[in-house]
Amino acid sequence: MREQLRAGDPQSAGPYRLYGRLGEGRMGVLFNGRAEDGRQVALRTVRPQFAADPAFRQRLAQAASALHRIADPALAPLVDASFDGPLWLASTYFPGPSLAEAVHRHGPWDAEAVRSLGVSLTRALAALHAHGMTHLDLTPRNVILAEDGPRLVDFGIMGIFGAVSRTAIGAPMGTPPFLPPELFRPPHEPGPAGDVFVLGVLLAYAASGSGPFGGGPPSAVAHRVLNEAPDLSPVAPSLREAVAACLAKDPSRRPSLRDLHEALASAGPLTRQRLPEKAAEMVDAQQPEARQARPKLLQDGLARLRSQDLDGARALFQHALSGGDEVVAPVAMNALGLVEKLAGNIDAARHWYTRSLSLSGPDEARETLWDLALLEYEEGVPDAARHRLRQVVDARDPEHFAEAARILGDLEAEQGDLSAARHWYQQAIATGHPEDAPRAMAALGGLEEKLEDVDAARHWYLEAIATRHPELAPQSMLALGIMLALHEELKDAVAWLEAAAGSRHPRYAPEALECLRALAGKRKRNGFWRRALGSVEITFGEE
Repeated sequence: MREQLRAGDPQSAGPYRLYGRLGEGRMGVLFNGRAEDGRQVALRTVRPQFAADPAFRQRLAQAASALHRIADPALAPLVDASFDGPLWLASTYFPGPSLAEAVHRHGPWDAEAVRSLGVSLTRALAALHAHGMTHLDLTPRNVILAEDGPRLVDFGIMGIFGAVSRTAIGAPMGTPPFLPPELFRPPHEPGPAGDVFVLGVLLAYAASGSGPFGGGPPSAVAHRVLNEAPDLSPVAPSLREAVAACLAKDPSRRPSLRDLHEALASAGPLTRQRLPEKAAEMVDAQQPEARQARPKLLQDGLARLRSQDLDGARALFQHALSGGDEVVAPVAMNALGLVEKLAGNIDAARHWYTRSLSLSGPDEARETLWDLALLEYEEGVPDAARHRLRQVVDARDPEHFAEAARILGDLEAEQGDLSAARHWYQQAIATGHPEDAPRAMAALGGLEEKLEDVDAARHWYLEAIATRHPELAPQSMLALGIMLALHEELKDAVAWLEAAAGSRHPRYAPEALECLRALAGKRKRNGFWRRALGSVEITFGEE
């Protein structure tokens, strides 16, 4: 819940104007800020006593660089930071209550909502762990219930502050009981299994409204975390086994995130529709202001994308998405798919394209389907690519049909199904598309040559040549000349090689000239000679 700024609070930080408090901890204050372009951030300042340590500043800069590269739909990404003067870190802000606020106001959740929460959080933590990081501060206040699903915030912050916490403060960072027992034992560095323990505590909290290790002084809670069994009596029986497994004192006995996800997956991920009614109303109440700014955020995000500012574009599209506008959401999701694809975050790109596809109207869905099909093909996932490309073809998308059919031909040829490849190339050729039809003709010529059907290959090479395509015509002339030379049709071979050489194409003309020189001057005894061109060895008999 956002509070007003207090006397003495800064009014701005870097390019962000601050206009509310979101929380306060031992290391600093979390503010709500806004950039001039309307983008909102959650900006965490660092207290001067820690910022004064040069070693801490260096560690902060290194850790922030790592956090900046993490991109996943379930995580609030780090978008900005300052290491000169006052220290601060800024993440994307998502309007919505925290899990702590929702449970405090309206009580524990039913078992199915808790299971859905677990599904979403296991996915988020798995993405974080895949980047070599742990959360280490998985508390109810760090789970934001946004309209499109829960978001984990402040991930990695405890990793940055951990080294100074035990010397400067004298105790581990974090909030008992949302700390794993290994944090209290040397070397005080919990790994990914520590997040699994705390996730169990979090799910028990959502199911019961209180932690499984009770309340009271932090030292007493820490003692129970280390030495006593959790009280899971308020947790529904259908959840109790999974939660108890997470809370094993020995990290090696806790389930993996994959196993935990499988145990909970029947509920599906947490969505606005799966939230308890009162929690959903809290989410809705924080959206009106955010919705008004969405169209401009999309425009600004596209401008950032055109200028190749992927981090800025991501932040703006995430912000546009957070309002849940039915028109804006699929556009923002599709744009996020492109951002993550360009950034090399393929799983995140696939996630956004798939979500956009499920929400888009017919016109937008065709474009998103095409983007997803290309992604799968370029990433070398043949089954997924085949499925998506066939959907494009089945939709008879006038803009992408020819290219989809031609790529399906390439895909099937790569997979060794030459009959299917021939079918799809012929489909592309039938469209008469000025780019994809000649490409399919040239590819089909090569396919028929591979099948040793010289007449069919000759036919398709000639068809490609007849299109006068500036690249594919000379390429087909060269291929036809080489094929005819291999089959000792030297007169026609020379004619087509001369045509390819005369095209002056920067790649194919020099190759054709090399072949012609070989034909003219490389005779060997008994009239036989050879010319190796690339990986192809050409053998001719007497003329």
